[in-house]
Amino acid sequence: MMVQKKLNNYTQKEQCAMHYENELLPLRREAYAEAVDAMTVPPQIQAWSRKMEFMQLNSGAYEAHCEKNEIMPDEAEKAGWCKTLGVWYSRLPLVTAFMVIRWGEEPSKWPEQFTSEDIKRAETWFAKPSVVPGIQQAVKAGV
Repeated sequence: MMVQKKLNNYTQKEQCAMHYENELLPLRREAYAEAVDAMTVPPQIQAWSRKMEFMQLNSGAYEAHCEKNEIMPDEAEKAGWCKTLGVWYSRLPLVTAFMVIRWGEEPSKWPEQFTSEDIKRAETWFAKPSVVPGIQQAVKAGV
């Protein structure tokens, strides 16, 4: 039986040698999901996620993504798409995307639980989106 390696089984040097999109990103996405699943998501972050979903549902970003890629919009796909953000070469679930934008691509560097500063950042995301690094790109990124 072949054991599948996880991101933390690779050194930084080995990760840097991997093909980013085809080899490293799948490992990162798996590590992101594990990290977020191990966290208790506070109500304020859950509210942020619902607001993001509403904003994306009504922003026209999905339709622009479809037009750019010359694909027909699909309501079922849109419902799922609006629960994600474009970060680098991936569409990530909203809370996961928040953590990547906030703490970076290396989940081992993330805190074990959401911090009070994370909650402030989520609140600032809507009040002053231009001061939150990565937000404008993430909202516009169709990937």
